[in-house]
Amino acid sequence: MVKNSPRINEKAYEISQILDKAHKIVGYNVKFDLDFLWLNGAGGSNDNFKKVDVMQMFAPIYGEINEKYGGYKWQKLTTAADYYGYDWDSHAESAHNSLGDCYATLHVYKSVLSDLKKKEIFSEYCKPLDSDDDLSGKLLILVPEALNEDNQNKAMLFFYAESAVPSVVDGRPMIVSGKYLADDIRARYDLDAILGIADRDKLPAWAENKLRTLEKEQLEIKQTAYDENMAAYRYINGLDDHDEPSEQDDDDYSYENLSHSIFLDEIKDQYADFRDNTLRMTAKDIFAAAYEITAKTAIKEKLVNEDVMLSDEQETALMQSDNMLDEIYQDWLKTDSEDFADLPTVIVNTAEYRRICSSLEKQNINDGAVVYEEETDDTPAVSTCRGR
Repeated sequence: MVKNSPRINEKAYEISQILDKAHKIVGYNVKFDLDFLWLNGAGGSNDNFKKVDVMQMFAPIYGEINEKYGGYKWQKLTTAADYYGYDWDSHAESAHNSLGDCYATLHVYKSVLSDLKKKEIFSEYCKPLDSDDDLSGKLLILVPEALNEDNQNKAMLFFYAESAVPSVVDGRPMIVSGKYLADDIRARYDLDAILGIADRDKLPAWAENKLRTLEKEQLEIKQTAYDENMAAYRYINGLDDHDEPSEQDDDDYSYENLSHSIFLDEIKDQYADFRDNTLRMTAKDIFAAAYEITAKTAIKEKLVNEDVMLSDEQETALMQSDNMLDEIYQDWLKTDSEDFADLPTVIVNTAEYRRICSSLEKQNINDGAVVYEEETDDTPAVSTCRGR
């Protein structure tokens, strides 16, 4: 095949001149070819051209898993050419003939790009976006056009979103920041660059394994952020570093009745939901919510540890709130105090407000009726029972 061909050193200068003028080099296992040329003095001096490896682009499309190393197994050029129906006789060149391999590589390259531009090849992996979707912590599928041409391979379209924030830059509705699942390189994209949220049940094995690793790392980061906020809570409340906010057993409650137990269970459940939702936030958002975490933890502790004494009627009325933990917190924000020692007063006032409203409703007072009770040391002034 090369018996009568010139030696590479005879063509080194000519090859170097070609490479020095190149903007892009497309090849199949292109690194091997370029390294071979460089080691033989034919690599030229230009290292700024783009290197496009068709072998790496084709591997995820073919989809054979490399069981030993993970990811997709690289395929032979003949496999890729046959996959796309290349006719080896079309240029009177056979496989492994240098020119024949060039023609085959070009055919595969164009076919791969054509595939990547067909969104349906990726839609099998994802669910369409909904306007209410929270993209933070989600694995997304990018549209092929969002990638540079030399990065347009199937694996690079898996994008892990670390945060998604509103933006008014150029009228874009949202900026999504994160990293490519395949190589951990960070990037930012507009919402219109996202095809959808990856369907967990349809992910390739390598993507599922990588996603699990990322989720574990994110959970550890969030847990650290949450623990630091809890440490701040302990410091503010003068607790020992080894003390954890305690929850008493039902047998220790001073109100030994079912209604009180239900009330305490409800506040615990609401706090648990709040904590779970917090841990689903990004670490940055958890730090931003530090005060809310500290305050709601303090509210829960005041109630569970019975630092606040509420009547049965107040507890029953308070449970009629959509979320009593959040309602008490919102009332706390309306005060000028920053001393959590004042929390019991706010809790009692919120509960009493609810009790009065409940009492008025039982008396068939019309919705939104204006009622006024003079404020005393124990009872807040109430101006309306609906639409506070």
